[in-house]
Amino acid sequence: MYDYDLRTLEQQQALFEEKLAKGFPIIVATIEERVVGFGYYSEFRFREAYKFTVEHSVYVMPNEHGKGIGRLIMQSLIALAKKQKLHTMIAVIDSENQNSVAFHKQFDLLQWELLKKAVISLSDGCTL
Repeated sequence: MYDYDLRTLEQQQALFEEKLAKGFPIIVATIEERVVGFGYYSEFRFREAYKFTVEHSVYVMPNEHGKGIGRLIMQSLIALAKKQKLHTMIAVIDSENQNSVAFHKQFDLLQWELLKKAVISLSDGCTL
């Protein structure tokens, strides 16, 4: 998540409430009542021409990687986006995050480009 400070639970809840209020979904994956991942999408840009394009995010706890949780979340998001008549889902991925790049390659309907140095991470110097 590209915040310079760790989000509090209250900040995360407010972010989710904002997305839900705008009609965007939030998918939460649990195992034995423990949150192991989540995903959502929301507007990509605020201009009218982008109303059928959303930016999505999928997060899975590191110790739960490789279990298909992210794929299930992403498949759910894609299905919901189709129901909402959305045409394009965009993932903004850190250029250093090759696991996320590989994850997104499995979904044929996504095409992506690299934006070099759009964001600078203060903690590790990674670029987006």
